[in-house]
Amino acid sequence: MEKKNLNLRKILVTVLFTTIMLIQGNITNAQFNPVIIPGSRFGQTDANGANQTNWIRSIGIGNFTNPPGGLPSDETHAFLHVNSNYLLLPQNGSIANLGRVFRTDGPATEDNMWQMFTGPDASATEKGRIFVPANSDDFVVQASELFGTIRFNLGDIQRMILRDGFGQVHVGIGNNFDNPQHMIHVHTTPIIINQPPPASMIGFTHNLTGASATDGFLVGINSDGVAELRQQEDADIVFYANNTKQLTISSDNNIKINSLSSNKKNFVIADKDGTLMLYTINTKKAKITELEARITKLEEKIAYLEENN
Repeated sequence: MEKKNLNLRKILVTVLFTTIMLIQGNITNAQFNPVIIPGSRFGQTDANGANQTNWIRSIGIGNFTNPPGGLPSDETHAFLHVNSNYLLLPQNGSIANLGRVFRTDGPATEDNMWQMFTGPDASATEKGRIFVPANSDDFVVQASELFGTIRFNLGDIQRMILRDGFGQVHVGIGNNFDNPQHMIHVHTTPIIINQPPPASMIGFTHNLTGASATDGFLVGINSDGVAELRQQEDADIVFYANNTKQLTISSDNNIKINSLSSNKKNFVIADKDGTLMLYTINTKKAKITELEARITKLEEKIAYLEENN
């Protein structure tokens, strides 16, 4: 009787195991085969024999059932797929939340890197890496080929590119703009086909100017290709040479020029009733200088030529 019960249990276990395997379909426990090379030993997934049907093609880490507790979904979407949905956190709190999916630790005295190669085995070529240099707090993104580029996309549209510019980095900003010609090159294209392109501007703001489209200072070209220096604040535009203020376009519509002569006086070019005038700064009464007379004579000559041509 006891022998019959033992046989019955064996049959039930066999039926249960077969049922589970049929339900699981192509999901199986990964078989890691040891590979021994002189001085090295590592494990690889089962990929032996010419019949690839039995090879382990991908590894899923996590709970691949949908809904939780249901049948296996049998869907990994990469050769290594980590799915933390539906898992329970360790009771000892070693993992803070389900979003902590992947982590690597390495010695601080060595470069800690993830590398990306293309090509098979020994002929593979490194295309890029992200890494933390040894003894450093830096985080580095590297295109490893000599003339490789780093591209930044939003959706499927490239928005920025870093490429080699014959010894200098060229940064290109623009939709699918691949060929920057300067260290910083901003390029716009029409949003609607056969329409003028948007203005190509670089803006500068800070917390006092505000950060809206009408704040700060703009440098660039408008949609007609006209170059612009656009001060959008109620403030001056100042030009320096040799780290010294030389010219100011003031918010009160005057052009102020620093004198280069020995008297160190500054001058203002301003319009007075349609006549261009030159005044010295810091006098109680603005005095018309010799340059005003020259400008007046020049205006008279221009007026004469206009009347007689």
